[in-house]
Amino acid sequence: MIAISPRAPLPSQPDRVRRPGRPHAAYAMADRMSPEPMAGDAAVQFLRRHSLADDRPAGAEAVCTRHAARQPPLAGLIQAFLHHGGAGPREVLSVALAEEITRSDRLLGLVGAALAATGLPGDRLELLLGEAMLVEIDADGLLVLSALRDLGVGLCIDGFGVGVSSLTLLRRLPLTAVKLARTLVRGLPGDREDAAIARAAIATAHTMDLAVIGDGVESEHQRAFLAHCGCNLGQGPLFGPPLRAALLPRQGVLV
Repeated sequence: MIAISPRAPLPSQPDRVRRPGRPHAAYAMADRMSPEPMAGDAAVQFLRRHSLADDRPAGAEAVCTRHAARQPPLAGLIQAFLHHGGAGPREVLSVALAEEITRSDRLLGLVGAALAATGLPGDRLELLLGEAMLVEIDADGLLVLSALRDLGVGLCIDGFGVGVSSLTLLRRLPLTAVKLARTLVRGLPGDREDAAIARAAIATAHTMDLAVIGDGVESEHQRAFLAHCGCNLGQGPLFGPPLRAALLPRQGVLV
């Protein structure tokens, strides 16, 4: 069993983009994961992710619109990403796990079924895991995470740098990446405390051979600071607003 602790609720209002003409970036969790296809793409958008070293597209994180009646199943997210987004062959889809998925056998089965139904290689899927869940994970949960890694699926700590992660936690889990918290990135580079924490978080992750993603990057100053510190990838308003799958660029997306 993967034990999950309650997490703070998502803010009722999305972060505001500090640029004229840019729509708000609405971040949310992909809820009610199941292998069934999704009917249409109206409920899902994709937040583009780029390499901070050369600005090449590296994939996207699935987000839900504020008007979605329910959040779409995993297979539907993958299908939208593949068939409408025109994603390049090495671009990765990142999806947050719903807290209600607490049974480890169900989690592994759902992910395996979604990969089989869509044909997506496991190494092109990344699951975002909350710190609270990982702190309380038990032996069965560790086995599930290891089995997901055997499928090639990436495992990323969501909101890294402001929670309870420790070197011990990073060492005992089969992780592939950490995603810096938006609240941490928001203070960069001007806030000295946030800057120090970001540097330490990035250095710690690299010590463990983990990739680092900066979330909520709004300005070129933030991008430059993160890139200088060794952050691998970035996502947020600087790289464009969330787009419906049908509107993702079909040219220049190959990595």
